[in-house]
Amino acid sequence: MIIWIVYVDLIGVSKIVAENLAEYLEETFDVNVANAEKITPSIVMEESPDILIYGTFINNRVLNSKIRDWILEIYHLPLPSKTNTQEIFTFGVIHKDTDINEIWTKNLSKVYSPNITAKKSLKIKIDNLKSQNKLEIQKSVKNYANYIINQIKERNKRIVK
Repeated sequence: MIIWIVYVDLIGVSKIVAENLAEYLEETFDVNVANAEKITPSIVMEESPDILIYGTFINNRVLNSKIRDWILEIYHLPLPSKTNTQEIFTFGVIHKDTDINEIWTKNLSKVYSPNITAKKSLKIKIDNLKSQNKLEIQKSVKNYANYIINQIKERNKRIVK
């Protein structure tokens, strides 16, 4: 199973989250990580990822335009390159507490069917980068990695039945 984690990093945290998430998931899956500013959607989709994970900083309930545009580019790719993706997961780095699931759902629905978008996003709330507890971030990322693994197992059970 191939997983791609694509992120845009504005303040240094999204990259850390993406790399930590990859570290936990690569024990079970083939995982690739890329900054959306350094890779095109066509390159990622050429690999026919089973799972996509998107992440970025979300400010004032607005998804970062670079990741949003990157996702929208997938819409314009030929259909066969998009058909293998079975599930989409997301994470967001925020300053103010906000419902990032709603923000991701709104933006992903322009490209993906809602039934492949995970119901839960990883939310990393930071008040001050200097005071941010790295252990707290790692714990949240590990819990979300376990959530992803469990969701994949559940989906595979449904497919087998």
